[in-house]
Amino acid sequence: MIAFAAGGGLLLAGASLTALLRYRRRQFRQRRPGRTIGSTPPELLHVERALQEAGSVGSADVTWLDHALRALVQALARSTVLVCPTWWRPA
Repeated sequence: MIAFAAGGGLLLAGASLTALLRYRRRQFRQRRPGRTIGSTPPELLHVERALQEAGSVGSADVTWLDHALRALVQALARSTVLVCPTWWRPA
C-alpha cells in the first residue's frame, strides 16, 4: 500500500511539474517583446522548488503514461468494436 501511495505521489508530482512547465512556456510565448515573465511569488518559491525536485523523478512515469494512454485511444479509434463501460446502457 505504501508503494502504491508513493508511486501515486510521484505521478502527481510529475503531472504537476508538467503543468507548471507548460504554464511557464505559455507565459513566455505570450509576453510582449522586451518583457520578461513574472517571477514566482516569494510565498510559493518553496512549493515550486519542492515540485521541481519531486516532479523530475516522476516525469518519466508521466511521459510513459501519457504515451500509453494516447496509443490506447488511437487503437480504440481504429477498432470497429464499441467499447463502453458495463454500467452504461443506451436509452
